[in-house]
Amino acid sequence: MTTHKDDERVNGSRLRELREAKGFTPEYLARLCSLSLHQVHELENGGSQRFYSSQIKINAARKAAQVLSVDVSELLFEPLAAAQELLAQVPARQLQTEPAKLSHAEPPSASWAAYLIVLTVLLGAGMWWFQEPRAFSLPSYKTGSQQDSPAGAEMQTALSFEAQSVGVSVPQALAKEPEVQACNFEEEMLVLEAKAPNKPANKVSLMMHRQGELCIQDGTGKVWREDLNPWLGRNFKGTAPWRITSPVLFYGDVYFQGEKIQIPSQKVRSITLNAKLSSP
Repeated sequence: MTTHKDDERVNGSRLRELREAKGFTPEYLARLCSLSLHQVHELENGGSQRFYSSQIKINAARKAAQVLSVDVSELLFEPLAAAQELLAQVPARQLQTEPAKLSHAEPPSASWAAYLIVLTVLLGAGMWWFQEPRAFSLPSYKTGSQQDSPAGAEMQTALSFEAQSVGVSVPQALAKEPEVQACNFEEEMLVLEAKAPNKPANKVSLMMHRQGELCIQDGTGKVWREDLNPWLGRNFKGTAPWRITSPVLFYGDVYFQGEKIQIPSQKVRSITLNAKLSSP
């Protein structure tokens, strides 16, 4: 049997016959296929020194088949043909299945039957459980304001519900969500301004060095309340004057009208930024 490696799959003799039948010289075929003359010689005579890989050589043979207007199978030995040739030489007795082994197939293990029985019992118990009406109750929780009030008792009653076979009926228990604390701006706040402003007063930029809440209000009354992460800058646009309050205001950088505003003390938690006309 003849086997063909990747670099030996090109049928060089057939390529030479087809080229000569067309009246092409090796140089002319090389020009049509964008190959060198040495590569054409290797396609016809064997060898792979002029090709980077066997796949590139195979692709060159495909290109030559296209130029010569023939099917690529005339220039390439397909691996499938070699495999069929190998299979034809396998003795027939190795392909026959021994009937004795087929006739003595082992029956399924008894453990499988036990597993199916247990699974059937569990499924039946689950169906019975969900079809029976059952009552459930949730533990009651009291806040400080509900311990001794009638509203607290009503909430405990509302938290009990009954699950029925068709659906679950849950009485609505209205629990008050914690209210977001509003920003508290002091009446008397430290007033700061840029010493030599060179930008308009419609923007304030902050970069906090510590985690903390921040409240800022512009001259129109618009309020921003945010929890700023350290070393992440934030810009606010609005109208001066600006009122800023934060427990970590001292540990941050405040930029206003093109300048960095200096916070004089760690005790300062609230400031007012007044606009100042830029110098000519």
